Amino acid sequence: MEKMNSTQSEIAADGLIGAGLDSLPVPETVSGGVGNLLNSQTVRQIIQFIIIGAMNTFVDLVVLNFLAYFAGYPKGLTFAMLKTLSFLSAAAFSYYANSRWTFRSPDLEKKNRFPAFLTASIAGMVLNITAATLVITYLAEPVNRLLEFSFLTDSVWINISALAGTACGLLWNFTVYKYIVFRIRPENRQ
Repeated sequence: MEKMNSTQSEIAADGLIGAGLDSLPVPETVSGGVGNLLNSQTVRQIIQFIIIGAMNTFVDLVVLNFLAYFAGYPKGLTFAMLKTLSFLSAAAFSYYANSRWTFRSPDLEKKNRFPAFLTASIAGMVLNITAATLVITYLAEPVNRLLEFSFLTDSVWINISALAGTACGLLWNFTVYKYIVFRIRPENRQ
């Protein structure tokens, strides 16, 4: 067997080599690359991120439904504004929870990561809101005409569109938070 690099050693220690993943090429120079996606810390972070994401989604949906109810279930620009408010409510919770639980690191207390988090979240928000607005504005009516399901009301479409936006933002947010915002510096790795 060839000499393993440090990432492959971490994978072997986690018992993944025996699962047939030893044939994956993991270059020594890749820091936080494919090999890092397979380690137990990343798996733990993904699970915690999903749990926090579920709570974020709950906050987002509660705020959005509350606002949409009082605004008469709008579409277009008004919906986008309401979705922005609900997203920002969820993002505030997300920063606190992810910085304290999911991506905690020894250097986290020394550095204010909120500006980077806010920048990444704004990009994720644009992706989230764009996807949600496209779904409710351009997909709801054609799908309702095609399927003729009576349960696909405006209030149901509010939630379908919000969940579509959430799904689009999930991959973006995890990747950017893990590898940029809450990145653990090499000297602080355990």
